Amino acid sequence: MWINNCYTVTSKGLERKNVFIREGTITAITDKVHEQDNDIDTVNGTGKFLIPGMIDQHTHIREPGGSEHENFVTGTAAAASGGVTTILEMPIADKPVTSADQLTRRINLAREKSYVNYGFYGGAGVGSLDNIDELASAGVIGFKTFMCRPDPHREMELAGLWAETNEDLYAVFSAVAKTGLPLAVHAEDGFLVREYEKQGKRGIDSRPPDVEINAVKRAAKIALETGVKLIFCHLSTVEAIEIAVESKNRGAEIYIECAPHHLFLSLEEVVGFETYAKVKPPLRTRVNVNRIWKLINQDYVDAIASDHAPYHIKLKQQDEANAPYGIPGIELTLRLMIDAVLKNWITWAKLVELVSSNPARIFSIKQKGFVDVGADADLVLVNPGASYIIDIEKLKSKSAGSAIMYDGKKLLGDIDLVMVNGSVVSRNNQLIGGRGGGHNVAD
Repeated sequence: MWINNCYTVTSKGLERKNVFIREGTITAITDKVHEQDNDIDTVNGTGKFLIPGMIDQHTHIREPGGSEHENFVTGTAAAASGGVTTILEMPIADKPVTSADQLTRRINLAREKSYVNYGFYGGAGVGSLDNIDELASAGVIGFKTFMCRPDPHREMELAGLWAETNEDLYAVFSAVAKTGLPLAVHAEDGFLVREYEKQGKRGIDSRPPDVEINAVKRAAKIALETGVKLIFCHLSTVEAIEIAVESKNRGAEIYIECAPHHLFLSLEEVVGFETYAKVKPPLRTRVNVNRIWKLINQDYVDAIASDHAPYHIKLKQQDEANAPYGIPGIELTLRLMIDAVLKNWITWAKLVELVSSNPARIFSIKQKGFVDVGADADLVLVNPGASYIIDIEKLKSKSAGSAIMYDGKKLLGDIDLVMVNGSVVSRNNQLIGGRGGGHNVAD
């Protein structure tokens, strides 16, 4: 395929070029326009932007065990439609990924069903410490730990994925540090949550900002002492981000991730949709959201990831006490970020850094996350002159109805083309790729 006359974000900056893809790889980026050839698919990219596909470093497909909410077919179809060409899947399933056998089981499902590339986290926590080396050898791309014990009804699917005390966290961080792989932490202090619950607070009221802030303080200190490569997942408060950056400046290898719902939604804007917007950590005020965007432009944030947490709409329609935590976002994250670029909130270069090149660097994913000769052709062609109206009935996720907070929102820009490993998987918002075309990025 030739993509002619498009703007590309390369190592040299923003340039108008012609890009040639062959056998899954970008083989030329030139000034020469390729003429129409019946043997080669030629795309007119005039006025459009060619960017690397998003590497979504935080997804929850949850198959097997949660297939009524999402599976690898529907979840990766949603990813492909939204310009996500690689998903990094968290270890939550009916039996969490705390052993090589469980990892293999999930890899086999993805290999058969996935429209996009994939990688899997292993679980690290109380009860799974002895399996960390085994998982590293078996091919996980990193590990995940929750800093709060699971709710009673989720103890099985989160077994071996949590550590609350400083002693347990130190043991987990030390063990993962020896593997050299990243450790992603869900930074909410379980002890503080239970204190608020003892006061009669429930749901988001039991998770005010200090729950996140205190967890980040504790984890950052232990990261500095152990040398672990630490990712703070979905940080939602300015104070927590600033604490993490302070520890990074003192020598800790820390990476800060934010999620789209904490950037494009706020407490003031979801009145009437509280159960759908129920998420851990909770949404924050509009003032806090605006301050995080400033930190993004000051290079405080390393990655944007969907934290795609799908639940069927029937569960989210329950009252606030019983509705589950989680928001589906895999199909909308890149589109929302493109809208932010076209509104001049961030630059194209910053977008690529946050959703593609930084995740590739953090997880040592070779040949992905950039547009240059020799890179894998995981690409998204963006039409900045078009627009996209979010219609939850047209989204591919099984739990698209739970994204009702976004329904009807008009976004600047649209995605004309999505390629995975050189094959077109989505064109003009029509899914055309075949299942099983994704690769395991840990191979």
